[in-house]
Amino acid sequence: GRLLVITSAVAWSTAGIFTKGVGADVWAVLFWRGLIAGVLMMAYLSWRGGDSHPRAWRRLGWPGWAAATAGSTATVCFIAAFKNTDVANVAIIYATAPFAAAAIAWFWMRERPAVATLVAAALCLVGVLIMVSGSAGSANLTGDMLALAMTVLMALMMVIIRRYPDRPMTLAIGPLSCVQLVALGWGMSAPFDVSLPDFWLLTGFCL
Repeated sequence: GRLLVITSAVAWSTAGIFTKGVGADVWAVLFWRGLIAGVLMMAYLSWRGGDSHPRAWRRLGWPGWAAATAGSTATVCFIAAFKNTDVANVAIIYATAPFAAAAIAWFWMRERPAVATLVAAALCLVGVLIMVSGSAGSANLTGDMLALAMTVLMALMMVIIRRYPDRPMTLAIGPLSCVQLVALGWGMSAPFDVSLPDFWLLTGFCL
């Protein structure tokens, strides 16, 4: 479990590099991220079996759709945040997601967080407030607020997954969320106009 968390952190840390390196607009990035990542995730789920079966889609229900929509909306904010503020700002703000999830879980499911969690959450909140206040009046403020919205949405997605463990959530936050991104990106941009270097960067991002 610890190794998976560390690997996840390393993978997430590359997002800013790819997003900053791509010249395409936010919606084109979202389209290709949804398309390529969605295909890769479906291939993985098909290989693993279970969640790719048609019956799994029927078991999503509103919790699955809610988790997918929260995840896809968070991804929109995530990519847009990188385009509008520093990579470090996005990463630091997103680091508060576990504490936001603890707060949502307390309100929704009455899961009481430990005292240490509350203290850590308070310190993180102070840090975010200091950073956002430092961006006031600058172009970074929009990106910081998008990163904050992304963090809350990701926290909500985590709690939905926790609340409904019997639903095929890998399917929801994987392929279903990617389909939503493809639809948004296609409707808001001209994704096939991206340059070849951008396309290869986007492929690496999706991997």
